Amino acid sequence: MARRKPDSFATMIRSRRLQLRFTQRLVAGLIKVSPSYVSQLEAGRRQPSSDVVCRLARQLRMDSQRLMSVVDPNIAGIAAGDDRGESPSAWQQLQKDHQLRRLYRITAQEMDVLALVDTMGGVGRTRDFIYILVALRNAWAEE
Repeated sequence: MARRKPDSFATMIRSRRLQLRFTQRLVAGLIKVSPSYVSQLEAGRRQPSSDVVCRLARQLRMDSQRLMSVVDPNIAGIAAGDDRGESPSAWQQLQKDHQLRRLYRITAQEMDVLALVDTMGGVGRTRDFIYILVALRNAWAEE
């Protein structure tokens, strides 16, 4: 028996848009992009930024973490740390992972804010810092 291929980002957002009976033009307006950009996303010809993924997830009422991990499999595979407590914390991993910080264009000011978030505790995985950062960027953009 053949295995079912996991849904692509393009398939997921198109299916959800149609399920909600939204037009590409409506979605484009909701997430502040052009209708042609939405069309290219649904055709798999464009790779969205993390900000666009979060705006899409919010407007299409989808799980942003799942959608983000479909767009960027690296995020799903970021090490969560070792259960024995010997591994560096998620914050330490983020500080040392220059490639990830470049990939998400994390500025020095954003690292300062994430350092404050780390002092509050409760962030167990490096990818959680990325989700927090995306949420903060969206909030800052709305100001």
